[in-house]
Amino acid sequence: MSRKTFFWTCILLLCGLLVYAAPLAAQSDVRQIPVDMQSFGGRLSPDGRTLAIFAHSIILDDVVDESQLPIRLIDIQSGEELRRLTGFTDYASDLAFTSDGSRLVSYHQNGQIFIWNTADGSLLNQWITPFFGRSMIQILADDTTLLTLVSGTPFQILLWNLETGHIIAHARPYFDTFKDFRDNYTRFPEMGDIQFSAVTALPDGRLVSATANDAVLVWTLGEPQPAIIRPSSEKMAQFSIRSFLTSPDGQSLIYFDRNDGQTHIWDIAALQETQVLPLGGEGLSISPDGSRLAWLSRTDENPAGDLYLTPIDNPDSITNLLTIPPELRLGGSLAWSYFTPDGTQLVFGGLFSGDTQNAIFIVDISA
Repeated sequence: MSRKTFFWTCILLLCGLLVYAAPLAAQSDVRQIPVDMQSFGGRLSPDGRTLAIFAHSIILDDVVDESQLPIRLIDIQSGEELRRLTGFTDYASDLAFTSDGSRLVSYHQNGQIFIWNTADGSLLNQWITPFFGRSMIQILADDTTLLTLVSGTPFQILLWNLETGHIIAHARPYFDTFKDFRDNYTRFPEMGDIQFSAVTALPDGRLVSATANDAVLVWTLGEPQPAIIRPSSEKMAQFSIRSFLTSPDGQSLIYFDRNDGQTHIWDIAALQETQVLPLGGEGLSISPDGSRLAWLSRTDENPAGDLYLTPIDNPDSITNLLTIPPELRLGGSLAWSYFTPDGTQLVFGGLFSGDTQNAIFIVDISA
């Protein structure tokens, strides 16, 4: 073989290796951690190292499956299950970490609240509330106050002292019984359907909630009525707003409206809408520097769903990060996503599996 022939043969072989290796390099940008749940909620710890997951009860039978009950703490880098939290009799409905990640609060569908030590899984405190049903919870910046929205009977938005388990405030007239709730329902017609679909605490201590009829309300504790910054829809209850985000600088409120398919951004101080983005979907999250949004949504081309990323200041530049495997699918408002604190990875899950073969997905977005 001549030197020239040998040279070009080597070049062709090298090109072939590069072509073969390229798909492998692309696949390495996505990692999966297997999870034996049909669908599960997830909360990422503030340091971005630990993911707490819990089974979504709404896709399970009425009979409690004890194998699906435990809350699991997962190391997202190694994929190792660190520990399981047990000792309760009903499914967790939501979880929240304290700001240092040392404690985890779980709210359960039977009204129980548990506070856990994340280092060793020990139970630090617990109490029973009279409020049953699915919940949404958030620990306020002081790490001593728990905000809860319970979508049971009746709907309540409450603030609790984490040390004592006592109610310290409520963001609407407090109803002790369903009859009291029903009798007072007509006092608030301007709010639309009095059922709530989302709540969050603003940095200044006010609360924002969405009603089933898509009104957005801002509550100042101690005042009898909220400020209505978005009126209710004339349509039947849609539950179109399922969650709120606040920007990392605390200046903007962000939510996705399932009804119009758009992401709305409000100036918190002025209580005015400043931007509407023609994009968004389930599991909406914002990067630590406040510059990017991530979400999951379905299309006619891919009913299973896709993961997207876009800069807020250039919403036309949308990147499709991942097509969800066909054996899984995006199911309603169950999906969630989080940026890691350094902004280099996206962690997402909450997809629906026909069996118990599911996964946590970790996507490298450092490039």
